[in-house]
Amino acid sequence: MNRVLPFILPIVFILAFNAILPAPILDDAFITAHVARNLAEGEGMVHNSGERVFAVTTVAWTLLNAGLRALGMDSLLAMRLLSILSEIALAIILTKLGGKALGDIWSGAIAAILLTTSLGFIVSSFGGMEIALSMAFIAWAFLALGDENPSQALILSAFAVWVRFDNLLLLGFVFTWVLFDKKIKLELKYLIAPAVIISVYMVGATLYFGTPVPVSVLRKAAIPGQIWHIGALAILRHFLKAIVGNAEPLIHGNSPHWLILVPLAFGMYYMIRDFRRKLTPVGLFLLVYIFAWTLTGKQYATLFTWYFIPPLLGVYLICGHGVVVAIDSIKNLDVKKWTALVLVLAWFVVTSLYSHSKMVEFRDTTHARRERTYASASIWLGENLPAKSTICAGEIGAIKFYARKDTYVLDWVGLTRPLSDKRPPVNLVAEERPEAIIYWPLEGQAFNEIADIYTNYSFGEINGVMIGVRDDLADDVFDDAPRLFKIFETIDITRENPL
Repeated sequence: MNRVLPFILPIVFILAFNAILPAPILDDAFITAHVARNLAEGEGMVHNSGERVFAVTTVAWTLLNAGLRALGMDSLLAMRLLSILSEIALAIILTKLGGKALGDIWSGAIAAILLTTSLGFIVSSFGGMEIALSMAFIAWAFLALGDENPSQALILSAFAVWVRFDNLLLLGFVFTWVLFDKKIKLELKYLIAPAVIISVYMVGATLYFGTPVPVSVLRKAAIPGQIWHIGALAILRHFLKAIVGNAEPLIHGNSPHWLILVPLAFGMYYMIRDFRRKLTPVGLFLLVYIFAWTLTGKQYATLFTWYFIPPLLGVYLICGHGVVVAIDSIKNLDVKKWTALVLVLAWFVVTSLYSHSKMVEFRDTTHARRERTYASASIWLGENLPAKSTICAGEIGAIKFYARKDTYVLDWVGLTRPLSDKRPPVNLVAEERPEAIIYWPLEGQAFNEIADIYTNYSFGEINGVMIGVRDDLADDVFDDAPRLFKIFETIDITRENPL
């Protein structure tokens, strides 16, 4: 039982949290779900039908979702199921990694519990993002390195790129480690399988989309930075906040994970004193990942909570080691067992209550409420606009997912538009003349500022979201405004069929 318990305990946390916490879907996850649905229905891996734009950064997650959708499962429920299974896989692998790298499997189990109860991880994974699957592959690759199995580590790193494109950093790191690790003799045969896996990805994407790089990655890379040191400090600050369980900008507030700073300090002390070579690649990757993002100085990164989660693998392993060392210092066996039990129960109670309150707030009053509004507006416009209409919007995930089948959703920001289309929003609307605009005003932006720019549109507002309808259609559409509020009151955006 003692051998199994370290694996069971994190899984119990995962299943319990999934049972008691709400799981609002994030806008980016709606994009993936829609592309997967299109693929399952035979329209290809596209966002707007007939438009081959590389709109997702996670090919594997999209393919898995599409496979379940093709079998008849609701695409959002499929995404939820995949998230839970990925979280369980991550917990098992991370627990094993702790045993391999630190010599004590409980260090890995504690790391898995800390990670899966971290609010940043919860809001990302519960929100339909592929973060748990991506981190499972990262942990698995380092587990293979710990076993001195370079072939497996490189293969897993190559597959990780299919899960998230930014795992190219992982692949480069693992290759470099294998190349320079004196205990590993690099042979050509180790490179064949990962080279094939990456080549299939790159060549396939280039043939299908015209580029191996997702358009959102290219767009974000082209965003001009502000003052470099300000952006770099903001990114570094977000990494530090992620370590202590914060989920900004999606959720604000101080998490119970602040309590880990003491065992983290203990863990770092003992790691330095008792050098653990097999944890070295994990620790170095943590530093490389943080350094690479910080070096960009691109402050837009702070808008995406899940960018800051991967380094938690190393941080929480060190913290788990600190907890184990502290508990092992207790000589009385009964006291040691009761101390461990009380800590586990207390952590479950504190983190579950905190996470529940924050996730309910997130669902009902902030970002997720906005997603419900977007979805409601999209359905309502679908009931009132002419056939083959166009809606222009900034956050297009829920809007496109719930749009009428023949509706074209024009991406205001450009993350799902062809890279050659560099038009700013004003030109985009003027030239395309979409039937409707859905817009969330920026902080401090007045309603009239938008209405004064797009003078050919009549605007209404619901829950802070502006809905503009072209003047030639506005009277008839807004006559049905009560229907919009009714949709919002009854909509359930955890289902593909929400009404």
